[in-house]
Amino acid sequence: HRASRRQFERIARQFYQPWTARPLESLTRREIRAWYLDLAHIPIYANKALTCLRALINWAIDLELITCANPALRIKRFP
Repeated sequence: HRASRRQFERIARQFYQPWTARPLESLTRREIRAWYLDLAHIPIYANKALTCLRALINWAIDLELITCANPALRIKRFP
């Protein structure tokens, strides 16, 4: 019931829909960068969505659910 959970669920529905059926390990840095740049018209939400994606992948790496490097790292955020 926390606000952060509701915000993440909204972001997931709105921005991650094309990737829901794919494993995290299949995402590439190029693909994430292209997705992020497509969201340039809404920079605040693009930054939030990228931050959540980074955190989600880091969480999966910490739990050893995936073994790849985080492809969402080092993508420059919008000002």
